[in-house]
Amino acid sequence: MLQELRDSALDQEEIEEAVSESEVAIIEDDWLNVFERYAEDASSERMQKLWGRVLAGQVRSASKYSLRTLRFLSEFSQKDAESFSDLSKLGFGIYLPKSIVKPNEEQSIESLIELEAIGLIKGADGFGFTAPFKFDANGDGMVIEGDKGLLLKGPPNGVVNVPVLAMTPLGVELATLVPDRIPRECAETLANAVRGLGVSHAYFVHLKQPNKPHEIIYEPSNQQLVEPTLEGQ
Repeated sequence: MLQELRDSALDQEEIEEAVSESEVAIIEDDWLNVFERYAEDASSERMQKLWGRVLAGQVRSASKYSLRTLRFLSEFSQKDAESFSDLSKLGFGIYLPKSIVKPNEEQSIESLIELEAIGLIKGADGFGFTAPFKFDANGDGMVIEGDKGLLLKGPPNGVVNVPVLAMTPLGVELATLVPDRIPRECAETLANAVRGLGVSHAYFVHLKQPNKPHEIIYEPSNQQLVEPTLEGQ
């Protein structure tokens, strides 16, 4: 079964690099048994590739996908999957800025209500809430997604209130499975949504690569790179 999943995703470089018999052995037996039970029912190429991405992610981090996520994926409809895939690209971390995800006059809020009903997002029923983005004494605030971060510069010891919807923990896990979702672009989307709300600078940060310069999203100067300055990086 595991070999079939690899073969169904040969065009995904991450799966080819990550999945091997020796690496799969480090996954807990209970998780692997549940995974195989659900994955063996995948008949379409799309679902086979999805389960392949789940396995590759679990190999990299043994606690990446919960058993609850596996159960959810086994019942995830294609319609809801497409709606969530599109929505997940509009935010970073748990935050989906209301100014971007809000339906226009020709769109319906129905898909957002459905995604909330199945436990992937929060705030759609009352259409959003206000999230306080807090800044330290240096004016630094960080939004984290996995091993990536969005570093924002705002008012020292201040707070910027941002109207948002939020992804649930389940939604955050599923967002990592969206094949064409690029964290750098998602961070830029969120950064642009808070620009003008008291945020003056935005940088994309590689949290596990402390010596790698931050990538500028925007700042008042014309510099192209800035060295990491956060404590501990």
